[in-house]
Amino acid sequence: MKTIDEELEADAAAQAAPPPDKLDRLRAACVAARDLDLEIQDLEGRASAKKKELLDMRYKGLPDLFMSAGVSRVDIDASGNMPAYEAKMTDHYHANISSAWPIERQDAGLNWLEDKGQGDLITRTIEINLGRNEHKLFEQVMKVLGKMPTLMDHIKVRRAVPWNTLTAWLRERYVNNEDLGDTDLQTLGAVVGRVVNIKPAKEK
Repeated sequence: MKTIDEELEADAAAQAAPPPDKLDRLRAACVAARDLDLEIQDLEGRASAKKKELLDMRYKGLPDLFMSAGVSRVDIDASGNMPAYEAKMTDHYHANISSAWPIERQDAGLNWLEDKGQGDLITRTIEINLGRNEHKLFEQVMKVLGKMPTLMDHIKVRRAVPWNTLTAWLRERYVNNEDLGDTDLQTLGAVVGRVVNIKPAKEK
C-alpha cells in the first residue's frame, strides 16, 4: 500500500500535468517550428548555390561569350511579366590583402607595396596594451607618447590597406597600362578581368 506521502505526491503530479490536448497542440506547434527551420535552411542553401552560379556566369561564362561575339552590350526584350533588361560587359578589378590571411601572407603583400613605393596606401595602427593597475602609465602615455623607454614593451604596430583603396590603385595602374604579373596579383589578393552586369533597362 502507498503511504500518505506517496499518495499526496501522486495527486500533486496528476494536478500539475497538463491536459493531453494541450500537450498535443504544443508538440504540433514544435513540429511546425522544426519543419519551418529546416525549410529555411534548405532555402538558404539553395539561394547560396544559385548566387554562386550567377557569380560564375557574370565573371566567367558571360564575359567569354561576349568576347567571342565581339560585343560589350546586349539588350533583352521584355517578355510576359519579365521587364526589358540590358547586359553590359565592363572591366573588373578587385584587390584585398585580407585580414583573414596568415600573417606571413599579409606581410608579403604589404611589403610588396612598400617596396614599390606605395607605402602611402597602407594604414598603420599603433596599439598600446595596458593592463590593470596601469592608470598612471596611461596618463604618461597620453602626455609623452613614444618618449618613454618602457613604452615600446606595450606598443604593437598593425598595418592594413582598405580593399577599396587598394582596388582603386590597381584600377588606376591598369588604366595607365601598368599591368602586374600573375605573382604580383596573387601577392595582393588581386583579380583583374571582366564582369557582365545585368539590370533593368532604362525606360525610353
